[in-house]
Amino acid sequence: MEKWAFLRPGKIAILFEDAKFTYRQLNERVDKLISFLHKMGIRKGDRVTVLLSNSNVYIEAFFAISRIGAILVPLNLRLARPEMEFIIQDSGSETMIFEKEFTDLIASIKPNIQIKAGNYLCVGEAIPSWSINYEKALEEMPVREFQVNESIGGEDPHIIMYTSGTTGVPKGAVLSHRKTFYNVLNADIYYGLTPDDVFLISRPLFHSGGLIVGSAPMLYKGGTIILKKRFRPFEILETIQRYRVTVIEAAATMYKFILDQC
Repeated sequence: MEKWAFLRPGKIAILFEDAKFTYRQLNERVDKLISFLHKMGIRKGDRVTVLLSNSNVYIEAFFAISRIGAILVPLNLRLARPEMEFIIQDSGSETMIFEKEFTDLIASIKPNIQIKAGNYLCVGEAIPSWSINYEKALEEMPVREFQVNESIGGEDPHIIMYTSGTTGVPKGAVLSHRKTFYNVLNADIYYGLTPDDVFLISRPLFHSGGLIVGSAPMLYKGGTIILKKRFRPFEILETIQRYRVTVIEAAATMYKFILDQC
């Protein structure tokens, strides 16, 4: 973020539902979020659970949590309540960033998890009383680069990504900062990315495909990502034509749905 905010500050980094965020804007929002999370007491090694649809906020959380040295715990939006409850408890998360549409779900498991009132950041309007408004939290913070004092090594935990739990309860796979970097570098080399590329992200960011194979490599290269909150085949085709998308990565089933729409 810092590199491209300096080299190409006006370049569009993210396009989400027609809202555009330049590298300068994205970097500033990440710095503000770092400052606020640090104010909340988040430090290196702390777990932060994220329950969000694809959006610019997901990317902001990804970078802010990473730079603090805290550990991102993505939650699959399609999991049942008992599975979500288990992951939050098993990961040791004490902070959550969630979308307003999941308020009822979170409220139902709140008594059974270790996250306390005041440690919930909610994205949206008319948020529950036990949470903090995400956008207002960022507004409170000054625009400045936040200096994290704790050093972060390549083998330090970066993400705890849980399996689908097909052989029992979900299992947390600990991914290091070094593993994330080489995943990003491998994707960059494989796709042959350039700063002029436009990468359409239709896979969920709670999955490594959407976050580590798609979004992170394109931002690493200084290009543009277009985030889709939901996968709608015809909308994918319209977006490709409208924004001259150069790269798309999706599952075979998704391509089948797209072909069926043609």
